[in-house]
Amino acid sequence: INETLEFSERIKTLGIQHLLLNDIQNEKEEFILYYAGKPKSLVIATNAAGRGTDIILTKESLQNGGLHVIVGFFPENSRIEFQAVDRAGRQGQPGSAQIIFSKDEFKNDSINSVEDAIKYRNNKILMISLYRIQRTKKERFYYEKLKQYFELQKILYNKLNKQKNSPLFEKLKQDWGKFFTNNTEDTLSSDYDKYKQEFKDAMDNNLNTSLALTSVYNVLKSDMNDYTKLKLINEFDEVLSLDLSKEDKKEITVNQEEIENLINERNIAKQNKDYAKADEIRNKLLDMGIMLKDTREGTTYEVIK
Repeated sequence: INETLEFSERIKTLGIQHLLLNDIQNEKEEFILYYAGKPKSLVIATNAAGRGTDIILTKESLQNGGLHVIVGFFPENSRIEFQAVDRAGRQGQPGSAQIIFSKDEFKNDSINSVEDAIKYRNNKILMISLYRIQRTKKERFYYEKLKQYFELQKILYNKLNKQKNSPLFEKLKQDWGKFFTNNTEDTLSSDYDKYKQEFKDAMDNNLNTSLALTSVYNVLKSDMNDYTKLKLINEFDEVLSLDLSKEDKKEITVNQEEIENLINERNIAKQNKDYAKADEIRNKLLDMGIMLKDTREGTTYEVIK
């Protein structure tokens, strides 16, 4: 719209009469389209203005070549180009069209011809299409990861007798982002299935619990992230019934000075936007039985019993 207004001011300095069709013009669209069909009339329009409406040409206009459309920019795709150019010559009527653009539109010194511009546009469209395909794949991947997370949350919730205030459950909620990023397709498709099959083979071998427990040990020492390990062990435990996820309730000795030093170190890491280190410190405190809470007043903590 701003470009049509600017161009209109330039045309006025040349003394050329014209009308604007840009959705904020003073005249009604019907009048402008009627005016546009007359000989020697000029209408400056936005790309979308008047779309879907044919300009009715007078007999004199038809006898003098019909409607002439000038596109004052290089269309970003062929659809926009065809929509603009096809405004001329509607329903078999005579008409013509031009595309006039500046190479400066592209901010690319390698474009020196129309062919270069078309090639540049096609490459850009290809890159956008590949980006959209990749984004779709990524969103599908994220959906699967979130689905797995909530499945794990449900398993853990039921395993802990629906005690939402359990420290293990709280840790899971706080670290869901870690679960989200650390669960790779490779881990799920290869290692996960490998250890699951290893456990199944052990149980199929006359309920060989020694081999089954070896599978549990292999899972614990594997490179899989903690949550994938926990999910596998919970599945194994449904068969072994060893309460592997049962909490070890032990007395926790609190070193207040050490805790405050770690909290200060974490705050400095957050200020420096070193979020990986901040998360590492949070997890270290959790291992010590200390749960952090970030509030507007600052960071507080409580000892997990």
